[in-house]
Amino acid sequence: MSVNQTQSLNQALTYLTLAQQLSNLTSTNTTQNSLSSLLGYNPYSSYDSSPLLSGLYGGSSSNGSFFQNLMQMMFMSSIIKIFQQLLGGLTSQTTAASDCADAACQASASDCTDAACQAPAEETTTSTPSTETHTPREVVTLTSDNAESDLRKQSGTSYVVVCGSGCGRCKQFEPVLESVNNTLGSNATFYSLNYGEQKDLFKTLKKESGANMNMSYGFPIVIKMVDGKATDFYSYSDIKNIYTDESKMTEWFSSKI
Repeated sequence: MSVNQTQSLNQALTYLTLAQQLSNLTSTNTTQNSLSSLLGYNPYSSYDSSPLLSGLYGGSSSNGSFFQNLMQMMFMSSIIKIFQQLLGGLTSQTTAASDCADAACQASASDCTDAACQAPAEETTTSTPSTETHTPREVVTLTSDNAESDLRKQSGTSYVVVCGSGCGRCKQFEPVLESVNNTLGSNATFYSLNYGEQKDLFKTLKKESGANMNMSYGFPIVIKMVDGKATDFYSYSDIKNIYTDESKMTEWFSSKI
């Protein structure tokens, strides 16, 4: 209970005590005579001559004892005042809680001491970094159709491995290329190109890479692509000592990404 509510309740109790004391005093003839003398009335006059005086002196008039009735009214008034003070205290608490839920508490949660005014803490979710790994796709067989739709649109590093029809070294290199693709496929894209079927495409990539167009190169040939454009050209002579070694070929490709 607040200080103001306590003071109001103490004041009401003081009224109640005073009313009770006055009610007790007015019930005696001494007090009645003193009050009648103060008012200038004769205490021994006929009660019936004046209903008001009859009530004042406690006579038999139907009005009853005036002062006793007055004190009872004051007593009941004090009781009502106590209930009003208590009711007012409850109302003020309700109003305070209502005010706290409004704009004042929106500005600062510390302004509101009521638990009901405290907004619940928002639940926070912590995002877990994805542990999903990129699964490399299989080595793509390159044709004139998917060269533009796939190879030319690749971002980052790609490799085009050129093999000749019936080339024994190219057959040996196929499983090595698959192994390299499985290891480095998340960092680079690997394509295979059959020279006998895609001569024009090979010539285009060879020229674009800056290789000598008048020179013959042995298979397998590796053409490096960056963002869909040929940048480097490697012939069999560049990998002849390692092309059958999966580990060394993996290192070789990795060093050029």
